Amino acid sequence: MITLRQKEFLTQLIETYGSTPLPPIRTLASDLDQHRTTVYRWLQILEEVGYLKAQGNRYYIDPDLLGIPLLENRVPAGSPITVEEDLLNSRLSLDEYLVEDRNGTFLLRVKGDSMIDLGIFEGDIVVVNQNRRPQDNDIVIARIDGEMTLKTLRRRNQQSWLEPANSKYSAIHPASGLEVLGVVVGMVRKY
Repeated sequence: MITLRQKEFLTQLIETYGSTPLPPIRTLASDLDQHRTTVYRWLQILEEVGYLKAQGNRYYIDPDLLGIPLLENRVPAGSPITVEEDLLNSRLSLDEYLVEDRNGTFLLRVKGDSMIDLGIFEGDIVVVNQNRRPQDNDIVIARIDGEMTLKTLRRRNQQSWLEPANSKYSAIHPASGLEVLGVVVGMVRKY
């Protein structure tokens, strides 16, 4: 168990250095306005309890600590519940949660209203994996007849087409070509 002051020190490390290797103790002491002996002792304690990892003479913050605090209790949409939180034990990095294949993933901001019945609205950001093999019923980013769009991929009897999720729009059947650029694997919306 660590003290409140050590917890504050760890929080400073996370906020200041994130996933990069921590600098030498001398630099840490100067950056965080602490005595070198205190910094060294706290680094050792934090390593012992598993919050830091040591490799050679460098310390790294345990990747599980990076991200935003995640409360493990599910939030009911009905009656309220009591929430107990230990912010150091459970954190969530949105990159790690949404992105399984960093090299094959890109983000796109949605424009238009053709997918609103699936809860995808203008301004949302979709997480797209270009290495995932597209299947029937996947939401995809596709180039159809030279233009890029976000729609649901449909496949039947050797035919492929794109289907919107808004009754104002019709399905799009390719005249000359349909190329799937990636499969939507997540979405981010900021209120």
